[in-house]
Amino acid sequence: MLNERTELQIIEDREKFKKIAFESQGNTLVANVLLPHNENIYRDVIFFIHGGISGKGIALGLQKYLREQNYPSFAYDSTGVGESEGVFEEQTLTNRVDDAQRAFEIFQKIVQPSCIVALSMGADTALYLLEQYAIESLILLGPAAYHDAVREQPLTRGDFTRQLRMDKSWKTGISSFALLERFLGSALIIYGEKDLTIPRGIQRRFERAIEGKGEYLIIPEANHNLLKSNSQTERQVFISITEFLSRHKMR
Repeated sequence: MLNERTELQIIEDREKFKKIAFESQGNTLVANVLLPHNENIYRDVIFFIHGGISGKGIALGLQKYLREQNYPSFAYDSTGVGESEGVFEEQTLTNRVDDAQRAFEIFQKIVQPSCIVALSMGADTALYLLEQYAIESLILLGPAAYHDAVREQPLTRGDFTRQLRMDKSWKTGISSFALLERFLGSALIIYGEKDLTIPRGIQRRFERAIEGKGEYLIIPEANHNLLKSNSQTERQVFISITEFLSRHKMR
């Protein structure tokens, strides 16, 4: 545990790479912060939210790529994932949002984030941050959406899984779509053509939520694993993200 008066502890400090620790919900969480070599020309600042149990490590390749394009970035392990303390099986979707809020506020102490990039389950978390912070752009990779009825259920509980698999359960009772529809910034959503993890109905619902104000991209032959290390899909995602950010540059 960190000292109660310590909000941010640097546990590894290399040139333009920092590993930090901070408190959330009584547990110590760990994050990677990558900063560009030229601090005078920072571009949009990226806050990354992982999906499921993938952890911050899945974003390291993206963070390194962004650093070369002069984008600072922050990626953390939520409670019970990767290097962070806690028990994953005791967490809920609401807990994940609590972790994200805490992580975002810690990142603000280093540099002000302007863009959220979120993967799969992380997209649900990201949408609950949109009306709390000054987010200018949003990038969702293979985003998932969850019925309001399961938000307080442990993430591995049987009822939670069954609810997600209910036929057309996405049609009603998902508040996160309304959050996305109210978002006034720029948005990019990316799915793999062969993503069988996220029901087609949810994919179409995300597309409608940004219709007329965002970009919706399908990567041919790709599945749900859009950040598979050293893959052609990963490379396409990297390029799509930076091209989108360049088109919607806020600075």
